[in-house]
Amino acid sequence: MKASFFRITVLFSVLMLTFSVQSQTNLEKDIENIFRYQPTYGEPYDKKAKIEQLGSTREVRAILLIMLGKYKHAKPSTEESLYLNGATWMLGEMKERQATELLSQMLFDPKTHENVRALAARSLGQIDAEGNKQLLLKALANKDDYFQVRVYAAEALGKTKDAEVLKALENYGREEKDSHVKQQFEKAAQELRGRLRRPR
Repeated sequence: MKASFFRITVLFSVLMLTFSVQSQTNLEKDIENIFRYQPTYGEPYDKKAKIEQLGSTREVRAILLIMLGKYKHAKPSTEESLYLNGATWMLGEMKERQATELLSQMLFDPKTHENVRALAARSLGQIDAEGNKQLLLKALANKDDYFQVRVYAAEALGKTKDAEVLKALENYGREEKDSHVKQQFEKAAQELRGRLRRPR
């Protein structure tokens, strides 16, 4: 009787594990399909809403984190790069703090494509601009880096409430030669000035 009960218990555990793995695989495929889909011009397609409709937020976040680590060195114009771009962006939208370490590594990783590093800067600001401001200031200070990395770092720093960050934005803005980048630095500085004027 006990042996029979033990076999049933083991069988049930195996079936549950198989179901769990299969469920995760299906969820991962659903996420990949959303990131891979290219809407036609004018077609409304909200990837964030599509992801949020998939069900368990915890499982979705876990798969996005796996994608981040798995594809962080994906080459541009590949399916893997679509998954990486999507995961990097979506984890910021979800304010997933567990992504902070990986995003921080990617921000300064020369093997990670510059467009993805720019998204990493944006997502670090979305997750916790104040907590990540030293990383973002470092990215802002690198004048030789891809301009969009610096623009997104500035945008993220505009969400902080720090007078020293404001000084940095103003200084780099004055030194900047590119008119577009200069404009974005000033925009971030203006937002930060507004935050500093508000009562704590």
